[in-house]
Amino acid sequence: MGIFIAAVITTVLAIAVVGALIRFLSPSSPRWLLILAFLSALPAQPVAFYFIRQPLHEALTQWIGAGAILTIITLLYAPVIEEPAKWFSLVLPTLRRRLKPENAVALALAVGLGFGTGEIWFIAEQLSKSPQLSALPFWQFSGFLLERLQVCFLHGALIALVFKRFAEGGSVWPAALLGVALHFALNFPIFLAAVNVPPLGRELWPLVILGYVLLFTVACIVWVLRLAQMPTPRDKGGKA
Repeated sequence: MGIFIAAVITTVLAIAVVGALIRFLSPSSPRWLLILAFLSALPAQPVAFYFIRQPLHEALTQWIGAGAILTIITLLYAPVIEEPAKWFSLVLPTLRRRLKPENAVALALAVGLGFGTGEIWFIAEQLSKSPQLSALPFWQFSGFLLERLQVCFLHGALIALVFKRFAEGGSVWPAALLGVALHFALNFPIFLAAVNVPPLGRELWPLVILGYVLLFTVACIVWVLRLAQMPTPRDKGGKA
């Protein structure tokens, strides 16, 4: 029960904190449009996991078997599957028509917030299956809260440039590949910790990951703020 209480607290905090940033970046955007962007991505993470990632992993396991090659391939699961899952929100005609360069970053963050919120509850449900974890009180999931709060922002930050380029009518593929690469870079130290790469021990890796993700988040906050203020090609043309 504790994990679900922690999930409720995390969800409320994520919506409050990331939502405040979204309103700051695009105060004139209709609230219903931001809510639509949020809702469009809410089921995306569980859907991507159960209908793409899990079947793909089972097929690859049968094809090449467990081993080093499969382990390397699994490093690509999250960035290669989750990033396109977030782009899929642009399929909605209403969202696509109302996407403008001036609100693109805010809408990307709203989509990322929805994706991250769905992921909060997916992970909570997975953790609840463990008798040891499900018996813990909610205050012992502070690490879960902090990590998920950052991830709810980062999911949007990684697609912000994709939405901005799409709104400007430019090529989105360089931005899309950059988002995939950054997602991989974010997850890679977690893999190193999981296999306990020396010289760090299992006691130090959690601190290294905490510091790394915090610095990554701060860098993305700066990037998002700058991206939201960048003039569009049309603006540059008007000033010339």
